[in-house]
Amino acid sequence: MAYYDENYRYRVAVAVDFTTLSGTGTNDVSFTVPRFWDQFWGTIQADGDDVRVCDSDGATLLDYQWSTFTYASRAGVIEVDNVPYTSLPAAGGTKVIWLYFGYDAATDGSSSFTASGALTGVIELLQADPGMLARVAVERAGSETNLVNLPITDEEDALRVYIDLDARLRRRCARHNSANLGEEIEQVTTIVVDDQDADVASSTDDANTRIVSCGQGRGSIISVQVDGSQLTDGSNYALKATVRTSEGQIIQPRVGLLCQNTRPRS
Repeated sequence: MAYYDENYRYRVAVAVDFTTLSGTGTNDVSFTVPRFWDQFWGTIQADGDDVRVCDSDGATLLDYQWSTFTYASRAGVIEVDNVPYTSLPAAGGTKVIWLYFGYDAATDGSSSFTASGALTGVIELLQADPGMLARVAVERAGSETNLVNLPITDEEDALRVYIDLDARLRRRCARHNSANLGEEIEQVTTIVVDDQDADVASSTDDANTRIVSCGQGRGSIISVQVDGSQLTDGSNYALKATVRTSEGQIIQPRVGLLCQNTRPRS
């Protein structure tokens, strides 16, 4: 994947839920910069001029503006104009855009526009090693074998499952467009299915499906929120994801979910 400008020391993935839209088009996006994000607030200019927003290819600039910005109190909301989307495979899914920051000599790059019908973007930062983690290794195309089986109960309405795709994303041996980060996640859709491979309605929420930024700005981990209250104790399920990467690769990891109420609770 391209990197917009090597003068920008950092970047982070912003996940946007486009499931309500179909086909191909554009839509405005709004996202809040986390107040507790020390790396961002301790790095940017006091006037917020050194931020840029790029499309999922990492390099195509998108028009943005601060709709809220107070440096002293760490309050910031960014609006992005006309973010393009394409259905995958039949609905918009979760798409990635990139927030760049950390260039001391940057001048104001913001635009001025009236945001309309903005979808919500989310920044999720990996603060520690996640507990419910499945790592994706090389696998046979179309395999229905679970990567790993994870425990869940029918009392959990907000269990977050992490799928690490780092081993499946291609790395570059040489620098390319100011970076050698390689392949990145571009778009994701997720469903939970039962043991008959039938979709369990409302078991996942695309508004809570995110791409986690970790390690030099790589977005290689999917974070999916599963609603255990839609599941039945004693039954087996699977979380299935369809992932399109920045280089056109389609990856379809599958994580088993064992619904058992007797497991120890942390």
